[in-house]
Amino acid sequence: MTVNLKILVVEDELLMGLQFKYQLESAGFKIIGPVSSVEGALAVIEEEAVSAALLDYKLYGEDCRQIAQALARKGVPYVIVTGNIIRQQSTEFGETLILRKPVNPDTLVSTLEEMCSKGRRENNPLAG
Repeated sequence: MTVNLKILVVEDELLMGLQFKYQLESAGFKIIGPVSSVEGALAVIEEEAVSAALLDYKLYGEDCRQIAQALARKGVPYVIVTGNIIRQQSTEFGETLILRKPVNPDTLVSTLEEMCSKGRRENNPLAG
């Protein structure tokens, strides 16, 4: 059930961010964003109660590592989406799901629903 679940969408490509927003709103999620920068996402995480997050791996040349760490410290689950292959970095994100763009809307919705239903994430390697 997606009622009252707030999803933070972090994506620096406007059209892709709006597509994610539309897909998730259509499924009943409340969307914060799209936010297009690391700085902006960190501000939202401090100010808002977020149920889960969808993170683009690359944001204007930076990666999403700082955002993932901030979410992990708060126990907020997240999924990373990317058009790139990030094998070397993937071990750093532990068990975090990394989806390849373009993402099937049904896969995205079911992934976020499952993450939210499991509640706060424990034993995240970035929570330290």
